[in-house]
Order: sequence, then structure tokens, then C-alpha cells
Amino acid sequence: MYKCDWCDYTTKYIYSIKRHTSMHDTSIKLKCDQCDYTTHWKDNLKQHEMTRHTTVEYKCDVCDFTTDRRYAMRYHKYAHKGIMYQCHLCSYKSKFKNSYKRHFSTHHPGEANLAGKIEETYRQNV
Repeated sequence: MYKCDWCDYTTKYIYSIKRHTSMHDTSIKLKCDQCDYTTHWKDNLKQHEMTRHTTVEYKCDVCDFTTDRRYAMRYHKYAHKGIMYQCHLCSYKSKFKNSYKRHFSTHHPGEANLAGKIEETYRQNV
């Protein structure tokens, strides 16, 4: 076992103790050149710069929509697929299965056992 000389940290891996002990040396600090972020580790600085200061733009291949979030683009692309789930008890429509299920359980709780049957039937007909 390797033990830190400055605190109670212990590990069985030499690379872990080296990484950990570098944290105690305040002279070894990496600073982001675009903001006040500091860290002891190069990988953390690289990750910080990628997520905070690098703009990746996702463009929809069907329309002019752009975003810097991958999940937002995936969510947006559903808009081009048409309505996938339609409530048979009211006029509610949704492109998302989870939204449809939430609607059904909130607005038609007594009919919850029909939600799965209707959604599967509707999806097959799309």
C-alpha cells in the first residue's frame, strides 16, 4: 500500500499516489488562459477547455436549426419525423414516448392500462 505523506490517503497503485500527492504541491497548478479555472491535472484542464471554451456547432441536415448541444440536436430531429404518439382520449400529441406516457398517467389515470396498447398500435401505423 502507498500512503500519502500529507494526509490519510492510501492506495495500492503507485500512479494513484503520484497523482494524489501532486495535489498537495500548490506550486504545481495549471490555469486556464481564458478564465480563472485552476487544476493540478492536465487532463482536467483539457476537459475544462473543451466543455467551457470550445464551441462545437451541430447543424440540422433538414432545416437551418443549429445548436452547440448534441442532445438538443437529437431532440430537434424528432420534429422532422412527424407525430409518433397521439392520445385516443383527447387531442394531445407528442413526438416523444415518455411525454406521451406522462400525459396519459397524469390526465387519464383510470385508463393507464390502455396507454401501452394504443401507443404500440399508433407507432405501427406511422
